[in-house]
Amino acid sequence: MRQKRKGFSRIGMVCVVLMMALGITGTAYGAWSDTVTIGATVNMGTFGAEVTCDECSPCGIGCIGEIGSNELELTVTCAEVGVTYSCGFEITNTGTIPVRIQSIDILDVPEGVVVSVDGLVEVGHQIEPGGASVGIVQVSLPAYTPPEVNPSEGETFTFTVTFEFVPWNQYIP
Repeated sequence: MRQKRKGFSRIGMVCVVLMMALGITGTAYGAWSDTVTIGATVNMGTFGAEVTCDECSPCGIGCIGEIGSNELELTVTCAEVGVTYSCGFEITNTGTIPVRIQSIDILDVPEGVVVSVDGLVEVGHQIEPGGASVGIVQVSLPAYTPPEVNPSEGETFTFTVTFEFVPWNQYIP
């Protein structure tokens, strides 16, 4: 009979060890599956850019660029054939993230007038936070043969240069 008791006690010990192992496994699983909630505020930064006018020359060209605006309104008074009018401008990044120039559009230009945007600004140009870039708008009435063919000579006209800005990581070439 003693041998049966030994066999039973071995089986009993195995059961006790298995029960303890199962208990430890359950406790470990419970400790690993706890939910932790972390409260935080994430600031992504601000986006902003503005275009302002600088000096224009010669007499006869003027520029309006309102604070906070993305466009310049230029007016040429008594336009002359063969004269190149220039107007400087500055683009300032007013946000906390870099901005890029997505597009530059020149709108409402009269027939016979040639307008170009030159300088450090071009499509794709990136301006860092707090930074600025300068450019120049050049306007001319090229000489035609005969000169009286140019319909804009002697006229006063207004046109607009519009800039589209995007966050640096949303620029599409």
